[in-house]
Amino acid sequence: SPPGGPARQKKPMTTNTTAPVEVSSRHCRFLRDATLKMVPPACGRSKKTVYSRKVRLPLLVTSLGGAGSWHASLRLRDAGLRVEHERLGRDGSVCWLYAVRDSTQRPYPVPPAAAAVRDLDVRFRRVLQIIRCPVGNVAALSTHKRSTLAFAARALALPPPPPEDAAPGATQLERSVYRLPRAPLAEKEARRRDKWLLFLANVWLGWNERIERFADARARIEDDLSGAALCDLVELARDDEKSGERICVSSTEAFQAGLDTAGTLARAWSHWIANRGIFDPKRCLRGACADGPRIPHHRRHANVSWSDLVNALPPPKLREVAAAAARYGYGPNGDCKGREEEPV
Repeated sequence: SPPGGPARQKKPMTTNTTAPVEVSSRHCRFLRDATLKMVPPACGRSKKTVYSRKVRLPLLVTSLGGAGSWHASLRLRDAGLRVEHERLGRDGSVCWLYAVRDSTQRPYPVPPAAAAVRDLDVRFRRVLQIIRCPVGNVAALSTHKRSTLAFAARALALPPPPPEDAAPGATQLERSVYRLPRAPLAEKEARRRDKWLLFLANVWLGWNERIERFADARARIEDDLSGAALCDLVELARDDEKSGERICVSSTEAFQAGLDTAGTLARAWSHWIANRGIFDPKRCLRGACADGPRIPHHRRHANVSWSDLVNALPPPKLREVAAAAARYGYGPNGDCKGREEEPV
């Protein structure tokens, strides 16, 4: 034992970490051409010089849309890490779109996320994957705009979203309810629902398995880990000298942190004014608001159960989804411990 008593025991994690990936020429090409993760030295240097400016950041937290990246960004900032949601912070980003590398043929469909990396060679040293159970994630994903779903489908080489869709100006809830209507259903509505469930389940499976190929660790959003616990998973945490609590290790100097805080305060104030005081600016003070009005992130959506997936998915696909859910630490038949009704 070290002087002064036994070493403090770390609280055991309930998450699964990914297995190390063997470096191969194929995997090197995948990292370099299809991801934003730093390529290990063993892969050698790329002969392509496309960008004039390199940006290297400590951490990318990524997931599928609707898995809880907003919640993760708040937890990490509370623990001292200067990350931004769907933007670049001094310590990295929390963004589901950054799980893939965009291109002129497949640009990021969210303007702030696209603008943050435009004309830059952005790479992240570590990648943390956030997982949500299939039924909950499929339900939340059904609220997304068609453009973001089409982006995910192209990245995974999947067929595009089903053609029968809600009107372009529909709200998040209206999109979700139209795509996933509840019983009793007419035959046409039942077919539409099954097509959308199959599409969304395919995206859940393919997107998470893609991230699995290069993530350093993963965490289930349902475990509701603290920011420091998330940082522990990717070796970016330490004991605070004053409080003794675990905190995230930021690469930001005090002066830079002060500038970030001033900018965040300005955004919070303008956000509060724009919304006439209706929306609590505390979310902005924690670094999780956009420039200007933004609706609350907790999406209202149609609910999905495992039996819905059983009825909609072909047996081989259902087995694939169930196997992936079990691999990520969920119970049999995609059991989410009663959380499948909880919106993100």
